[in-house]
Amino acid sequence: GLLGLKMCVTHLLTVRTRLITSSYKVGEDTTMHPLIGTMFKVTLGAYGPPIDIGRLHGVVSNSLENESIFFAIYLMIGLTKNTTEQHIKLIWAFVIARYIQAFSYILGVQPYRAFS
Repeated sequence: GLLGLKMCVTHLLTVRTRLITSSYKVGEDTTMHPLIGTMFKVTLGAYGPPIDIGRLHGVVSNSLENESIFFAIYLMIGLTKNTTEQHIKLIWAFVIARYIQAFSYILGVQPYRAFS
């Protein structure tokens, strides 16, 4: 749910940054019809300062490396049908920490990234 939403927003921010900086990954992206390009720019708010694309890719890589382990643990807890209030609190703590990590990584803020 919320971790998937974080990934979707990160990918949309990546597209926004690519539109602002015209740093497309493949050649055919440069042949986009101007009307479609304008529609994407308006929809994604692709104006103003771009976000460092390397940091956005870092958030995605970090999420893939760490959140898959969380999903496995979450699945095991769910399958045992022995969920306690402590489990729920730990799950929420993990989700909140992942959001803090993503924001602090994108903004380059330390030490919050290390603590999350």
